[in-house]
Amino acid sequence: MGHPPSLASGFLDDWCSRLRHLTQRPVVGILLRGSHARQAATDYSDVDLDVLVSGPSYAARPAFLADTAGRLTHLSVAVRDVDSWLRRLAEPADWAFGLPVDAPTRLLWADPRWRSWLDVPVLRQPAGEPRFEDLIANLGKVVGARAGGDALGARLAANDLAMLCPSVLRLANPSVTVSSRRTAFAAALALPVAPPGYRDDMLVCLGLRPAPVAEVCAAAVRLVTGAVPLVRPYAAELAGVTGTDLAEALTDGRLERYLTQLTGAATRTGSPVPTPRTGQFPT
Repeated sequence: MGHPPSLASGFLDDWCSRLRHLTQRPVVGILLRGSHARQAATDYSDVDLDVLVSGPSYAARPAFLADTAGRLTHLSVAVRDVDSWLRRLAEPADWAFGLPVDAPTRLLWADPRWRSWLDVPVLRQPAGEPRFEDLIANLGKVVGARAGGDALGARLAANDLAMLCPSVLRLANPSVTVSSRRTAFAAALALPVAPPGYRDDMLVCLGLRPAPVAEVCAAAVRLVTGAVPLVRPYAAELAGVTGTDLAEALTDGRLERYLTQLTGAATRTGSPVPTPRTGQFPT
């Protein structure tokens, strides 16, 4: 599929010229990101642009509704100083379920002195840390809210728990990179080394599959108690994030005792642990 009609006839060239005068800072580069850079845009897609400026810390998020030949296009513009932009690329993407990101980009304009730095086809962001301690803590919130009759609180905590689960299971899975929130969601649901019923339980906890609150809580319990034996071989790696005590509790039985105490049911200590896979699988 080609570019939607809103990007035809010099649309981007015209807006590059306008955006170069958007701030009092010297503009050093303008990049196209999002679905248009991935060549996956539809007539309903926004146009995402990064405008990089020189000088000290600066950030602005102007938005525009551009009228071109009777058609309106939503432009979402992120203006940042170069140093802040580079620091952001060195951090995990908050939408990627803890997975690493390779996001296609397209340089639309650059100051000649900056072109070699900015003219890259892909912008990479690293994977997030495995949020193991937060995963355990959120299960406590799910159980506590359920016991207190707070159905909405239980659903909210289950949603948070499901958002964190892929970052932990990533330890036991082959490497995968994602390019958008949608591909990150698909990859998070398709992790090959995961607890039984993982995909369905994720959808229930995320609120994307209707279920009574009791089923939501049961799904949250299965996600956590199923993940524990899968990541046990990576306790040493987890120690660098959670500290040594929780990592040791993962291997000496205390964590299973705590989960049993928390949920009132035996955890899956005897569940078979799939052999962790190596290599990389596509999004």
